[in-house]
Formats: sequence, C-alpha cells, structure tokens
Amino acid sequence: MLYKLLCRLDSNVFIPTVISLTSYGVYGSKIKSLGVSVSALNMSFFNFPVCFIRLAYLIHKSKPCIVHTWMYHADLLGGICAHLLRVPKICWCIRNSGLSTKGNKLSTRIVVYFCSILSHVIPNIIISCSNKAVSNHISFGYSPIKFLTISNGFDVNKFFPNKYYRPKFCRLLNISNSSKLIGLIARYDPQKNHHGFLEAASIVSRQCPSANFILVGNNIDYNNKELISHIEKYDLKNVVHLLGQISDVSYIISSLDILVSSSSWGEGFPNVVGEAMSSGVPCVVTDVGDSSFIVGKTGLVVPINDPNALSQNILYLLNKSAKDYLKLSRNARGRVMHYFNITDVTKKYENVYININ
Repeated sequence: MLYKLLCRLDSNVFIPTVISLTSYGVYGSKIKSLGVSVSALNMSFFNFPVCFIRLAYLIHKSKPCIVHTWMYHADLLGGICAHLLRVPKICWCIRNSGLSTKGNKLSTRIVVYFCSILSHVIPNIIISCSNKAVSNHISFGYSPIKFLTISNGFDVNKFFPNKYYRPKFCRLLNISNSSKLIGLIARYDPQKNHHGFLEAASIVSRQCPSANFILVGNNIDYNNKELISHIEKYDLKNVVHLLGQISDVSYIISSLDILVSSSSWGEGFPNVVGEAMSSGVPCVVTDVGDSSFIVGKTGLVVPINDPNALSQNILYLLNKSAKDYLKLSRNARGRVMHYFNITDVTKKYENVYININ
C-alpha cells in the first residue's frame, strides 16, 4: 500500500523520503525506482542505540513537514524521534486489526502498550486501514479521537478480468482449462491458516474432482516440509500447486475461479481480496478484520477456523450457474471501482497530509 501510494502522490506538492527500520525488503528497490530516497537501518536488539541515533539524524536531515510512520515499531520509534525533533505534523498508521497473544511476539505487544499511552500525546492523527482495527485499538487504550479510516486502494487497470490469462496459466500447470481453480495467496504463517485451507480443500476435492488449489507466497514451496506433510495428510498432492513467492500475481488472480482468505486473526484489510475482486474473482473470506466489509454482497464470509464452512461456501460458488457467477464477478469489480479505487484512496491521503492539524 505504501508503494502504491508513493507511485501516485502529486510530485508537485509532496517530496517523500522513506526510512525502513529493518532491511530494504522486497519493495526497497521498487520505491527507489520511483526516484524516492530510501534508507534502511537494519535495526536489531543489539544495534538499537546506534540505529535510533541514525533514525533521529535522518529525520533531522530531511527537515520534514510531516512524519508518517507505518507500523507499530515505526509508530513508537519514529513517533518519539519526530516528537523530540519537533516535527510539525506526525501521523501514525495501524495496519493490523487485532493483537492476538497467539500471533504476536511479547515484544510487539509491549510496543503496542507504549504506543497506546503515547497515542494521546504524539500523533496528530492515526490512520487505520480497517474499521475493526479502530475499535480494537481503542479498546487497547489508544486515543479514540485521533482515528481516521482510509481503506486500502487497488489499481483497477492492473487487476482486471482477462480471459487470455487462464489458458496460458493452465498450460503452465499442465492441467485442463476446464479445471476449477481456487487460490490462496499468502505467506506461510499461522495467521494465514494454510492448514485449515487444506482441510477445506480435501472436502472440496472429494465433491469436485476438477478442483485445483493454487498456493502462492513466501515459503510456499516444496522445501516446506510442514506444508508438504499437510498436503500428503489430505491426499492433495495431485491437485495442489505450490508456486512460491511471485512479485506480480495479477495473471494468477485473473485465472482463478475463487480467491480464498482463510486467516484466523490479525488481518486489517487484506490486499489480495481487493485485487481478486478488481479482477472479477469472487471471494470466500473468514470473518477477520474488514474482510466482510470488503466483499460486501459480492462474496461469502465464513467463521474463522471452520474448514467445513469454508469448504461448503467454496462449493456453493463453484456450483453457481454461469449467469449468476458472472453477476457476482461484475459486482465484485464494481465494488472495488466504487469504494477502493487507488486513485480515490491516494486523494484521501493527500488531503490528510495537507489538512492535518
């Protein structure tokens, strides 16, 4: 989302600089290619004092009108630095809907505790991508008067229905073009609940033999022994395709019949759901974060950690008539264009930057 925003900010008004507390990551080079200055501190527990001083130096050097921090650790450290340096406007960002003790480290929960205290003092405004996240963080002790929700935005010119992608994709996988393709695009992480997805897939596969399951993301490959063991457990090795991490998933998403988000906790506003909808692909999502709000009436929402409900809703979509499926597809794309168009979302961020007080 940060990258998409930087691609579209009005360069006549805004001159952005990006500082990563850790590494350059996947998007560092992409952001640099936009002509944006990017620094990476590679901060760790052991070099924290030196990196914190460097962070303060970089902020001081750039003399910003606004410091917009993006996630918990950045909110705390960047917020403190900006406050001490008397930066005129400070904006925090919340990207996570909840703070599960199961899914977050103790250190992260401690950071959030201090953020909740300092939220009353440091930021002028706190932008959240999720309405659910706002209510959850207020219950954690965050200032209730500083929140503004801006949903994630999607490039409808990049993610769109394309009938030419699917035949090529099926040939690549060496499967029939008439196969039903169900996708889960997410890094391998307990939060994403791949195990629950595979259990649901086993039920779907028994009732719909033409179903194939497309998994994409970091550590989604045949070297992941834990993932392979679950695929073998449910006898899915002939219908599950592990594609690993792919930078551009637009052609994969457009090839799918259904996109699934099976997360168990923590999602704020899952990008892949909006990308699928923009591509005209109906979604089945678990009721986490703002997923139900994103899909509206264009997809289906199921309880978390309920593989049977997940499988039955997947089958329900697979069994829809071509006419009803096409209506869902068009409505899904229409909802993104109306509510989550990246151009409109960028304007909202720009208005915040200009009007923040």
